[in-house]
Amino acid sequence: VNCNQIINFVSANGAISNVVHVSGKVVTLVIGGNECMERQYQQICKKHGCKAKVFVKEKSGFSKQIGTPDLMILFTNTVSHKMVLSAVTEAKKNDVNIVRTHSSSAASLTSVLETYLSESRAC
Repeated sequence: VNCNQIINFVSANGAISNVVHVSGKVVTLVIGGNECMERQYQQICKKHGCKAKVFVKEKSGFSKQIGTPDLMILFTNTVSHKMVLSAVTEAKKNDVNIVRTHSSSAASLTSVLETYLSESRAC
């Protein structure tokens, strides 16, 4: 391991948390958005050094598939209230960082990732 990344970000319960990533890969969960953009969301995350899981529609067992990502991004304009409630409940259980953004554009996702990653400092 060459370096650890330490990221300060506001967690689901409002506290500032330090997340240490030994592998250097930030696991990002994108919830909402457009189906035709799903692949593009994954490519943007990969470009920023993040491993992405993208859920544009709620599938059965959604809350069990969430896991414990480092960052959860909610596109609030294109996601159902039920899906938001499931995601936020799981995030609070696992103390996951949540970012809500109204727009589900590629620029919005890029902006969120750059803000999140700019909080990190290399060792």
